[in-house]
Amino acid sequence: MSPHRAAADLDDTEESRRAAARDYLATIPLVDRVLVDFARNVGASPAYQAALSPALRAHADAIERAMVETLVAQYTAPEIRALVSFYASPLGRSVLRKMPAVEAALMRSVAPIYASIDRQVRAAEGHAGDRRAPETSNIRFTGGRTDV
Repeated sequence: MSPHRAAADLDDTEESRRAAARDYLATIPLVDRVLVDFARNVGASPAYQAALSPALRAHADAIERAMVETLVAQYTAPEIRALVSFYASPLGRSVLRKMPAVEAALMRSVAPIYASIDRQVRAAEGHAGDRRAPETSNIRFTGGRTDV
């Protein structure tokens, strides 16, 4: 094992992950920019957009706790610190500014493909008219995993 890897392993504790995750959240403008911009870019109504930011701010602590838990579960402390370094850089800030529009565009472009696949699967499984096929009705996205 390389000395660099050994040092990284020693620094990869749950507490170091939590500290790095808090630094990450301090680096990205999650509530004020990322989530609100995302709503705008997916075509949410102006009234919804106006109500979203204060509602998100009211739940910011819960959102941040959930994000910290997810980051701690999925990444090592060095990985989180690398994200912080990147997003704090001029290039990272540029990526963050563009991310909501990119994600919204991806959702719009992938939605018709997903709808086509969904129709094909429902037809093959005999659920063509069923808007809630049993195989997909209980899918939940949690902590970066898809649970069924």
